[in-house]
Formats: sequence, C-alpha cells, structure tokens
Amino acid sequence: STANGEVDVFGNSILASGTSIPTLVEFSSSGGPRQKEEAAVMLARLATSAANQDAIAEARGIPPLVALASSGNGGHKYAAARALANLAGSVDNKAAINVAGGVPPLVALVKSGTTGQQQWAACALRRLATEPSSKAAISAAGGIPPLVELASLSPDAQTEWAAAFDTDSASDNRGAVEEAAGALWKLAVNSAVNQRDIASAGAIPPLIALATLGTDGQKEVAAAALASLSDLAANRIDIAAANGIAPLIDLTATGTAGQKEWGAAALWMLATDNEANATAIAAGAGIPPLVAIVAWGTDRQKQAAAAALGALAALDDNKVAIAAGGGIPPLIALLGSGSDGQKLLAAEALANLAMGNAANTTAIGATKGAVKTQRGTTLVG
Repeated sequence: STANGEVDVFGNSILASGTSIPTLVEFSSSGGPRQKEEAAVMLARLATSAANQDAIAEARGIPPLVALASSGNGGHKYAAARALANLAGSVDNKAAINVAGGVPPLVALVKSGTTGQQQWAACALRRLATEPSSKAAISAAGGIPPLVELASLSPDAQTEWAAAFDTDSASDNRGAVEEAAGALWKLAVNSAVNQRDIASAGAIPPLIALATLGTDGQKEVAAAALASLSDLAANRIDIAAANGIAPLIDLTATGTAGQKEWGAAALWMLATDNEANATAIAAGAGIPPLVAIVAWGTDRQKQAAAAALGALAALDDNKVAIAAGGGIPPLIALLGSGSDGQKLLAAEALANLAMGNAANTTAIGATKGAVKTQRGTTLVG
C-alpha cells in the first residue's frame, strides 16, 4: 500500500514503511510537504543498499531529491542530502547526481545549512569527488572554501559546542567536520589545481590541527588530505612550515591502522624531492615507526612506509640512520614476499640505501638473486 490510513495536518496521507520505490519517488516529487520529507527519508534509508541505489536511479529518483535539496524546507533538505550521499555510493549515480544539478545545492548546504545538513552534504561531496566530472563541478560551484571553513572548526570549538547540546547533535557536529576534511582529501587526489586551491583557501593549518587533536576519524582523513595535498611541491613546504610533520610522525607511530597508513603516506609525499623535510622527518624520530610498519604493518601500510623510507634514503645521513634502525632486513623481506607494488617500492628504497654507501651495499648484498628497479638500478646478491 502507499499509505497507512492516517493523515497529516495538511490532509495528506502518511506513507507506510512498505511503500515501493517508484511510489516513494513519485511522492518525493509531487506529494505534500510531509509526504515529500517522509519519502526522502525512506529513500535515504533504502539507498544504503547497492541494489536499491540502482533501483532508485532507474525510477528517476535523483532529480526530485536534488530539487528538495535545493528548494525544500529544512527537513526536505536534510533528508535529500542524506539520500544523495547514500546514492553517491554508486559509481553510476555519482555522474547522474552531477548531471541532475546536484552539486550546487549540496555546496550551498555545506556553506549555510544546519549541522546535520552540512554533514550529509559534505558526505555527498566527498563521495562525488571520486568521479572526475563531479570533482570538477564541485570546484566550479565554489565548493572548496565552504568545505575548508567547515573543516576549520577547531577541536576545542567542537568540544565546547558538544557540551551545549545532546549527544546525537554533538556527534553530527564532529561528523560534519570529518566529512568536510574527507571531501577536501578526495578533491585533492590527482588534481594539482585543487591541491593549490585548497591550500590557498587556508586548509593546511586546520587539517594539521585535526591530525593533532581531532577524533580518530578526523585524524585519519586529515592525514589522508595532507598526503594528497603534498603531491604539490609548494604544499610540502607549507605543511612543514605549519608544523605538520610532527603530528604525522605521531600518527605513524601510535595511530590506528588507518592513521598509520595515511601518516606514512603523508611522510612519503613530504619527503619526496624535499631535502629539508627528509631531514626533519629523520630528526623527528620518523624512521623507527616506518621501519616497524614495513616489518609488521598491513599490506597498504607496508607499501606507504617502504615508499617513505625510499624517499628518505635519498639523503646520505638518512641512509645511515635507516640501516642503523634495522630498516634493511624488512625491506629485503618485502622484496621477496610482497605484492608487485611493494616489491617495486622496496627495491627503490634498497637502491637508494645502497647508492654511495658501501656498508649498505654490502648488507643488501646478502640477498640472493638480482632485482632491476624502475630506474634501472640493479641490486645483486
């Protein structure tokens, strides 16, 4: 059935829990105010399933949700942003949401919506930003500055805000900040223009603050965002100047699994072709946790840490420090048993450690066989 027999104050029937997706789409477009909100809420819940994501798109459910996010009342906007965020979990739906004009209203909600609207809108933008045309649309719609502003809410301010409201609202607030930082991360991936614009909008200091004092989720996405921003040489300098290296070393040493992975990745990017940063990472005790990760980390952690050690090993002093810290044996082990990507990065690191260092060359020579790295250097044991 499409209604349970009750009516709201407008005389509109109240939707039942078993209402079909096509009917929900119809009510989200042409129902009364309460029906539109209930339909959007139900679609949001249903859209957590991949099969339902496809079914909602096939029923042409995306355009009315975009309309509600754009011009509906407060409840409409919240429910529509949540639904669009869940629908954006589908690769095909990302492009469909963009084509339907979904990006500008989501950016508007991040800029001036309620806390809950901001969280779901930022979540939607985070997921949309993994699709190239949507990533470009977010930037073109002016999405970077409001995301930076939302991510800039300091951990202290979040705590003060949380104390004044109930637990659910406080959680929404911290979640909104995390989603904004996550959206900046995804926008920065493989986009030099966005990396520049995000830094120019002032994102680096608040991301470092989140990596230092944020919740566990905030720390992880902030480290990931800093890693992606560090793909741009100028940002490597700015992150170091803003004291971003120390908290990334801390995450690499003592963080959660995700924090260690992205902390190591950020240290890798910061050390790449930057002697000052490579020196600072070593001076800040960044080598021991990277060596430990190569030995005992997850596959993704090992890959990032091996790459970081390879970048650090471009400096003579770091070659010595990595060897003294026991870095050669786990790199050799990774060379023998890692994935193709891990083997390549381990080989690059060992090549850098051996270059111009006789002691390291001898230690590496204990391996058996020969490995030709991407740069053509051959290690022979």
